[in-house]
Amino acid sequence: MTPMTRVLVLLCGLSGVTACLIEPDVLRITNGYQSAAATSGEQPVTLRIEISDPYGQTPTFKWSAPAGNLGASKDTATGSEVIWTAPSCPSAESSVIITATVTDAQGLSGSTNFQVSLECAKWAPTAQMSATRSGHTATLLPSGQVLVTGGWSTGNLYIPTAEVYDPTTGAWTPTPNMSVAHAGHTATLLPSGQVLVTGGINAQGVTAAAELFDPSLGSWLPTGAMTSPRSQHATVLLPDGKVLVTGGVVSNNFVATAELYDPATGSWFPTGSMAVSRFNHTMTVLPSGKVLVTGGHGTSSTELYDPATGTWSSAGNMRTNRSSHAATLLPSGKVLISGGLNGSFVTILTELYDPDTGTWSLSGNMLTGRATHTATVLPSGKVLVSGGRGSERYYAAAEVYDPATGTWFSIGNLGSVRAAHTATLLPSGQVLITGGRDDVGYSSSSELFTP
Repeated sequence: MTPMTRVLVLLCGLSGVTACLIEPDVLRITNGYQSAAATSGEQPVTLRIEISDPYGQTPTFKWSAPAGNLGASKDTATGSEVIWTAPSCPSAESSVIITATVTDAQGLSGSTNFQVSLECAKWAPTAQMSATRSGHTATLLPSGQVLVTGGWSTGNLYIPTAEVYDPTTGAWTPTPNMSVAHAGHTATLLPSGQVLVTGGINAQGVTAAAELFDPSLGSWLPTGAMTSPRSQHATVLLPDGKVLVTGGVVSNNFVATAELYDPATGSWFPTGSMAVSRFNHTMTVLPSGKVLVTGGHGTSSTELYDPATGTWSSAGNMRTNRSSHAATLLPSGKVLISGGLNGSFVTILTELYDPDTGTWSLSGNMLTGRATHTATVLPSGKVLVSGGRGSERYYAAAEVYDPATGTWFSIGNLGSVRAAHTATLLPSGQVLITGGRDDVGYSSSSELFTP
């Protein structure tokens, strides 16, 4: 960086001067460091300068920025460091220049600039679905398209319709109707590329019906019904290609039973029951192949399912009861639990399950307590949480969890408030948000999040 120089000259020829003296006084900023050249909303960036001063005295440092927040600087005789926090997204700025100025004891001063680009994520609308939906499902197909099925619709109707979103055109195309209406159901992508839809509720009550969507045919195929009707249950695809279904509501009671679907035969058979009855719980397949079940109405308990034995074992208790929460498998293999209902109250608490140690630990609190939200792992490994509901209202706020720091930061607002909606990570890295409940009723709108 450019040195700042003042030269002291004693002029020759003046009375009493016997010699000429030229002495350079040089103050140099010798090095500059910034931890990131680009950042997103409310993220910190560390900035540092190092100096060389011939007088060896402690200089004065001053940092300035036109946007964002500067923390208190840490100054020494040879340098200064500060943490700058970017403004919230969306921001009016595309980049911010932070200036460091240093002044030494002799009055010499100099400055240098650091430029940080703001890469604020963007929310943008895309085409509306053909029907309003809440409590529906969204499944990424091998083609990169997204299948949306069923749900509750305007007028508290249960709907049998389904449709497919094409990211290349931004358009929705209806499929033939399912054989029955499903709401509060599940959808699981099978290794064949078909999608298994199970259970839920319709005008006839809770159903055991299951059916298959075949993308190559664009149509629905029959398959065996579950051994028990279920709504607000949970399903996961096991490593062996079978589908595990647990819990749910049956005739106003929630159950602990579990069963397995075999795609090779299209049939269901019972497996070991959980120790605790659950609905609105979560299931997560761990790297070991075991399945972690968490929470559900009125409980903080968790369990592990071993596909090799078909049995369950305790995985300990979370810090609080949770239902309608989210469980997210992180790249590290840990599971992030966010939000949820504890009775009529939502929680901001997040916690991590470590499969290697079988232990739970608290992580940073969310900015907003919420339930019936979505949680999506982004290509960066961070987790996008969107929408949801509080004790008395619905939210448009979104935030991101950084596993490296265990902290949350705001990522702007959805185009509208949403709860019981869906979020699907697309091959492009964008996230497709569909439907949900809002302040008026059910929504047919969709939007895209671009990290």
